[in-house]
Amino acid sequence: MSAAGEPLRDQIALTVARYARAVDSRDWDLLGSCFTEDAEVVYRGYNSYDGRDAVVAGCRRSLVRFRETRHLLGDCAVEFNADPMGADSRCYLIATHLRDEPDGETSRFTLGGTYADRLVLRDGAWLIRERILDQEWASGDPRAMRWD
Repeated sequence: MSAAGEPLRDQIALTVARYARAVDSRDWDLLGSCFTEDAEVVYRGYNSYDGRDAVVAGCRRSLVRFRETRHLLGDCAVEFNADPMGADSRCYLIATHLRDEPDGETSRFTLGGTYADRLVLRDGAWLIRERILDQEWASGDPRAMRWD
């Protein structure tokens, strides 16, 4: 148990959930608080980022094109590794992206996949040191995902 009384697995799951809340609310400071300064993030098929500042800037640049996003998380499995200050987690996600189109319609694109994270305990907080998003499926209007 931590000083706050939360089991370690719950603290880790809360860090993963904080990421989803941060990107959906466009709270860039909250997003930065999820990662170590030297974080390495790979969104397979999309982008890679080295460092917390690059993660925040990249997510901001990517998400500005959407009117709204919703990252729903489920089944966050946590395993502690050989490093007593480290843990690995795998969490399923479904992320829906809504975009206003020039013709007045709303395009929608949804993807499903898994976040594989390596977290470390730094100054009493669990932070994401490495993240890989593996997209397993996608559906919807591809116009929503274009870069223009």
